[in-house]
Amino acid sequence: MYYARDTMTTSLPQRLRAEGLETTLLVIGAVFLFVLPIPHTATLRLACLFVAVLLSSALIRRHGMPTLPLKAPFAAWALVAGLSFVYAVKPEYSLGEIKTELLYSFLAFFVFFTQTRGSREWNVWLSAIVTSLLVLSATNVWLWYTTADAMSPRYFYNGVGAYTTYVITVLPFVIFFLFKMPVHGLGRLLLRSSPLLLLVPAYLTMNRTVWVVVAVLALTLVPLLVVGSKSRTSKLIATGALATFFVASLFLFYSSLERRSVQGEPEAVIDATLAIDPRPELWSFVVAEIASHPLRGVGFGQHSFAYAYPQWLQKNGALSHTHNVFLDAGIQMGVPGIAAMIFIFAAILFEYWRLYRSDHRLAQWLGACGIAMVVAVVTRNITDDFFRRDLALLFWSMVGASLGYGHRLLATKSSAQRETTA
Repeated sequence: MYYARDTMTTSLPQRLRAEGLETTLLVIGAVFLFVLPIPHTATLRLACLFVAVLLSSALIRRHGMPTLPLKAPFAAWALVAGLSFVYAVKPEYSLGEIKTELLYSFLAFFVFFTQTRGSREWNVWLSAIVTSLLVLSATNVWLWYTTADAMSPRYFYNGVGAYTTYVITVLPFVIFFLFKMPVHGLGRLLLRSSPLLLLVPAYLTMNRTVWVVVAVLALTLVPLLVVGSKSRTSKLIATGALATFFVASLFLFYSSLERRSVQGEPEAVIDATLAIDPRPELWSFVVAEIASHPLRGVGFGQHSFAYAYPQWLQKNGALSHTHNVFLDAGIQMGVPGIAAMIFIFAAILFEYWRLYRSDHRLAQWLGACGIAMVVAVVTRNITDDFFRRDLALLFWSMVGASLGYGHRLLATKSSAQRETTA
């Protein structure tokens, strides 16, 4: 069942009260999304989330609740994580991580799916994300300009890995936001070109993986939009954008390799990069450990690995986890954990594919951007694991809002078609 306001059977005070709750939730949701990537805001973000849950529950009692997707993947994830508590090396830590990573993620998804009832909520919340992204990017450039160091974590800038992961997570929907703004002429061209500016602060971080992800994102998003477009001009523009993003990402990737290792021939640069990277050895160890006890791990939580295998943390302070989202799930929960993670991402992709395959152009855009976001997030987390805390909450908020908006668009169109044929 989808929302349907019954303004004929409710009094004016009741309607005003409901509108007040909706406006309050709109603001709280925007604040939550804005502060998510900013360090030292955990208390504020959780306060916003809990209040948003209460307001959402009140609005659901009034308007009804749409059918919630992704229940089975969440249930499977919760079941496997809960079972890991039995054999966890540090049960109290695992219990806290289950609450933080599973419960809070589900609550964020629940709020933004059920409360993104139309373009107003979608535009306000996406505007908050774009504003936050601009603040972080400007801060990054300012830090580089004043200190020549854009790699160290600062108050408004939460480090290289977190910042670049944030960029690639929101980039598909930022492109959606800019391309769908009702601007014409030169302003339209400038808006559609502006995502390229995000490559500048990302380049200053000297991060390498982000350029691989940008290339993958472009190779995913642009073909989906080209296939769905009926305009030859739009197809040419999209193809040109794909070529630009792809070539730029390859160039910037190689440039980042040189700046982080040595300069010289491509083969020498790549060899030097691999020679100092501890992850291949770590991954071999983790795969062997998972194979030795495939049905159990060391307990849910990213840092359970460090508790179980402290020798890796002593060897390198950055090796507190496996630096791969699927291997992290495997070492924590065994093969069932890997299966649960695959199930989650596959189920989300299926939901976005349904939007993309619809005959509603705006829903198709949402589906294409959602598919690109999931592919980008998975690719980013193959060589590290940022699928936790604020970045996981961001991901689930984006999934909830985009699927919620897309489902409402299809439901509205279906209702209009039924009324036309009745």
